[in-house]
Amino acid sequence: MATVEIKTLAWGMLYLFLLIVGSIFTGAIADQARYGPSRVCLLYIKDYKLENDNTYSFDAKSPACGYVVGMGAVGIILAAVLGAAALWFQIKGELRARRVILVYAATSTLYTFLVFVAACIATVGIKTTCEQLEAPQKNIDCATIFAHGFFLDDTSKNYGKNLATVYAGVSASWLLVMSWAAYSAFEFWNWKRSVQRWW
Repeated sequence: MATVEIKTLAWGMLYLFLLIVGSIFTGAIADQARYGPSRVCLLYIKDYKLENDNTYSFDAKSPACGYVVGMGAVGIILAAVLGAAALWFQIKGELRARRVILVYAATSTLYTFLVFVAACIATVGIKTTCEQLEAPQKNIDCATIFAHGFFLDDTSKNYGKNLATVYAGVSASWLLVMSWAAYSAFEFWNWKRSVQRWW
């Protein structure tokens, strides 16, 4: 009984970890790499320049934030669904059929690839943005510009952002990639060693 409880707890902690890291990744990018009612994306900004009225403007039309946040949300849902199903098998004391394990392995592998792409997009995106922001203002770093905030064309409201939080989200994305890759490899190992049951 103790062995079953420890195994159930271990599986539960694994899926909880994936869910928490996914939430940090998604929340950080959604909250600190976008601003305003239209959710302007601060990844891959272009044409950052000083205007005649002594304000800076830039082009922010990248769909990168949508993909990154979307993949983070998918990871949260996936961790919850796979976790609930796996724990149901554990609590019921039933072994997963070999084909079920293969579905887990294939699904986690596909998501690992998708979140890897999202991590690359987020990493390069914030690097590109900071290079754009710092180029015309060599005495001010990217974090300071984020803290000072951003404006929309149709309003004077200032949207201050925290670059450290964005970086935390980017770091979480790579932790998520490694975690899902390890989980995927573990499920394939489970599939290879499982008995030949297909029902």
